[in-house]
Order: sequence, then structure tokens, then C-alpha cells
Amino acid sequence: AVVSTQSTGNPSKTKYIVYNPRIVKKGNAKSLQKSSTSTKSVCLDEKILERVYSIKFLGIIINSKLNWAEHKQYVYRKVSKSLGILNRCKNIMGYRELIAMYKTFIQSYFLYGIEIWGHDIRESDILVKLQNKVLRRMFDCKRSSDAWRISDDNILSLEGLYKRAIERLCMKHHYNTLPKYFADEIMPTKNDDPDDYGNGYTLRSKNKTCYDYSDLSINSNSILKHSCIKIWNKLPFETKSIPYRNMKLYALAGYNL
Repeated sequence: AVVSTQSTGNPSKTKYIVYNPRIVKKGNAKSLQKSSTSTKSVCLDEKILERVYSIKFLGIIINSKLNWAEHKQYVYRKVSKSLGILNRCKNIMGYRELIAMYKTFIQSYFLYGIEIWGHDIRESDILVKLQNKVLRRMFDCKRSSDAWRISDDNILSLEGLYKRAIERLCMKHHYNTLPKYFADEIMPTKNDDPDDYGNGYTLRSKNKTCYDYSDLSINSNSILKHSCIKIWNKLPFETKSIPYRNMKLYALAGYNL
């Protein structure tokens, strides 16, 4: 449906993307079956718009297959360009300064938008391999296990960064500091039962629809809810009960909100 507004679009700067094309199996081969909309042109002010298969939106690469492969490649290229800075600095900087450089020039790329795409991190992921490579370069190690040992928990793995980001998000939700729409529509509903010592979340949203993790798709909304439930409920009660305004305790616990 098209909604009429007072604003007008610029056809030369407007593109469109068709999401989730169907994959048809023919024996052992797979072929792409175009949807009914993929064969039609989309026009704006009587000008045909350019169709794209991936696009950057607020720094996140979204593609027509609704996976994060292209965004990971984008982050990979960004981090690879910053790797030379660490190579030049590692011989003239101390341990703490080198860690600070890593967090400034490398980890910042990993962290951006990780709440959205971080659930797709696997052990064989290109970004996991890249992070291992960065640490080997930093500490002049031949094996990744040695580099991680030298880091002495001062550097979090990608999985750890994703977990920490979700914990921060849940902490804000727990203390009602998220925007109302985001809290009501995106985040899972909180379990306000005073007898529940764990202060957990429930799998049921406001429309009482139960989310079955085994049936979740790439829909980041559903996956985000499940990640919040899974990660938040495992946090110790002492961490959940930190007063929101006590920023010193937050910093000690690693939650710099």
C-alpha cells in the first residue's frame, strides 16, 4: 500500500529491493524462482526505479536474501583496513595502550549494530577468523589460543560482545529507559510477578503469541526477543538488582550504559 504524504521522493536517489525470493529445488539443484513483483518495474514520478539486491541502511547492509553475509563482508573490509594501525603501534606501545587501540579501531566495528546481526555468529564465521588473526598480530603469536590467553579477558570474543550488548539492552529495558515503542513492540514483555525472584522475561508478547525458537526465521525481531529471554534470565540476580543510577557499580560490572 502507498501512503500519500506531503513529501516527494527523488527518483534518481531512490532504489527498491525485493525480499525473500523463493528457492525451488529441482532434484539436487536449486534455482531461484522470481516472485510476481520481481518481473515488474517500480516507478516514481513516471521514472523507473533501480532495483538493488543489497543496500546500506544506517550502517547495516541488508540484502534480498535477508541474511547477514554481505554485512559481515563489509565489517571484514573495514577491520582489515585498520589492522595496519595495530601493526605499526604494537612495537612502541605498552599492553594497555595496545588494548585501547584495539577497542577504538577494531572492536568499534564489531560492536556497531551487533544486537541485530550478532545472533548469526558461528565458530567458522569470517569475522571470528578475522578477530583471531588480529589478536595473533597484536601479540605476535602463531596460535590463536596463545593470543587469547595473553589478552587475559581484556578482549571479548564476538559471541561475548553480542551477549554483553544484549545484556545492556535488557538492563535498560528492565529499568524502563528504552523508548516506549521499542520496549512495547520489539522487546519481550517483562515478567512483573513479585514472587519471581529471577526477574525474568516471558516468551509471550502482548498479543499472547508464543514464540517457538525452533521455528524462528531470519526475522530479527523474533530472534532478538529470544536472545533477550535466553541471556537475561541467565544473569545473576545481584547484577539485575544494581540500582540504575549507580553508574560506578555498572562500570565495575561491565555495563557502561
